[in-house]
Amino acid sequence: MIYRKTIIRVLIVVVLLFNGMGTSHGQMNRHSEDTLGVVNFSISCLPGSQNQFNHAVILLHHMTYPQAREAFQRIAQQDSGCAMAYWGIAMTLFQPVWPTRPGPADLQRGWEVIQKAITLNPPTLREQLLIDATAAFFREPESGDYWRRIRSWADGMEKCYAAFPDDDEALHFTH
Repeated sequence: MIYRKTIIRVLIVVVLLFNGMGTSHGQMNRHSEDTLGVVNFSISCLPGSQNQFNHAVILLHHMTYPQAREAFQRIAQQDSGCAMAYWGIAMTLFQPVWPTRPGPADLQRGWEVIQKAITLNPPTLREQLLIDATAAFFREPESGDYWRRIRSWADGMEKCYAAFPDDDEALHFTH
């Protein structure tokens, strides 16, 4: 039953993203001359990181994981105290709608970058909840129980959405 709920949530996220939900606010981003959508994902990093972060999240939503990872890594290089940049890197290693699963190296890398995010003590509850949910997925990187990871992440995202029900991004990552 939990497995079915998780799959349904993931499919809803994909449908919502491709139908343009959440595109009424925020910054318009372009990629290869095509409009990718709008994201307003506020973060507590250096002000110059916000536009780059919005673009990286759009790439993440569009499942262009290598490009999103590069964008989040650039933010981390420019603002090493930006916990959400490390969260973003970890999220690019976690690809729940693809039939592939992260291997041992990606699980270890995800655990390392999410630990970096945790050590930076994110200043907002929203950022802490997002990081905690992602940490739940990457915890015990040597474990092969993928569905336990998915359930743990989904539970963490439910907490984030419950705390921030008007947050478009919490909605997109939860449902």
